[in-house]
Amino acid sequence: MSILELKGRQWTILLSLFVLLMLATGPGLGAIGIIMPALIREFRWDRAQVSSLIFASTFVGGLLGPVVGWLIDYAGANWVMATGFAILGSSYLGLSYAHSWVAMFALYSAFGLGMAMSGMVPAMVVAVNWFGHRRGAGSGVAIFGFTLGLAAVAPVVTALIAAGGWRIALRVLALPPMLIGIPLSAALIRTRPPAPAALTASQEMALQPGLEVGEGLRRPAFWLLLAVQFTFAIGFGEVFLHIVTYLIGAGFAPGQAAAIFSAQTLMSGVGVVLLGILADRLSARQVLSVSMVVLAAGIAALLGSAHLGYRTPMVLLFILCWGTTATSINTLLPILIAETLGLRRLGTFSGIVLLVGAVAHSLGPLLSGILFDLTGSYVRPFELAIVLVFATGLLVVGVRPAKGWDRVEEPVDMRAGG
Repeated sequence: MSILELKGRQWTILLSLFVLLMLATGPGLGAIGIIMPALIREFRWDRAQVSSLIFASTFVGGLLGPVVGWLIDYAGANWVMATGFAILGSSYLGLSYAHSWVAMFALYSAFGLGMAMSGMVPAMVVAVNWFGHRRGAGSGVAIFGFTLGLAAVAPVVTALIAAGGWRIALRVLALPPMLIGIPLSAALIRTRPPAPAALTASQEMALQPGLEVGEGLRRPAFWLLLAVQFTFAIGFGEVFLHIVTYLIGAGFAPGQAAAIFSAQTLMSGVGVVLLGILADRLSARQVLSVSMVVLAAGIAALLGSAHLGYRTPMVLLFILCWGTTATSINTLLPILIAETLGLRRLGTFSGIVLLVGAVAHSLGPLLSGILFDLTGSYVRPFELAIVLVFATGLLVVGVRPAKGWDRVEEPVDMRAGG
């Protein structure tokens, strides 16, 4: 493949990731939180019960994360993502007809698997593999599509719920994964650029620099990366899926709460590209550690928005601080994994990190729901989130490349053949 062909293929991959994350994956994550008030009203469930559905989604997706990562490495991101979109669309349709907590729990679990197979892990593995020294910028542009989809879903789903109910909203959301996600990912997405010297898929993977899974598991850097994901995911999960519900409880109208949610996601689109470019110029470790401090300040501003005298400046500060850094972990942690453990088993390592992150992320909303039911307020869970996110920044500072992360070994069968 010539340099010009490679550049053209890079742009095709990037545009495909942008569209897939914008139209199929981004709305899925946002819609879960948007319909929470509707479920509470219709079924008279408390917040802990509704949060347990989110727990099922994130836990199951994370539990199968290592399998998803392994499939990306060995079967290819295109087929993994196409299958994920099929599961995602089917889950939307099933949820729209569900009438019991048990049925919803099962369908939310399937939804989580679909999100894991079609979402950030395969998309970021593809972006990191294709963009080399511009990984930050490439990943940032892809995630910009995700933030646009996330921003659009709040007013769209709110309007659909007002016009026809949450069931109609879910049926509409089923269309993009089925009609766009499946064919686009199957046709255009590829895990990594072709390696002319490789004769088989396993040989092609062996030509990538990095550690094997067993070696990586023995490195302290791997366990520190897991700690980074764990503390962040709990803190972030405590806040993100409760933002709209919190704002409504703080006195904002549903339309205002949806507008604030959309504004912070739009700001995330700008922030994620800027942070990606900064990571290419500085390092993912430096940019991610500072981002965690800014994110903690954004949570504090969200709490401050409940005070009438400071409402406007606190909302603006929340949009700025939270918005610019909320997706920083999605952009920068895969790059940090590649720069710490290498590219060879990036999918598998990312899947393991997804498992830990999903377990923690599933605990976050559940913890917020339980603490709210105990205290009648989001103050305690959001304060805990501030501490956890700040601690994440401190952990990131300690991450360093593992020995052998950039090692390339020629496959034995290729050496024998030579």
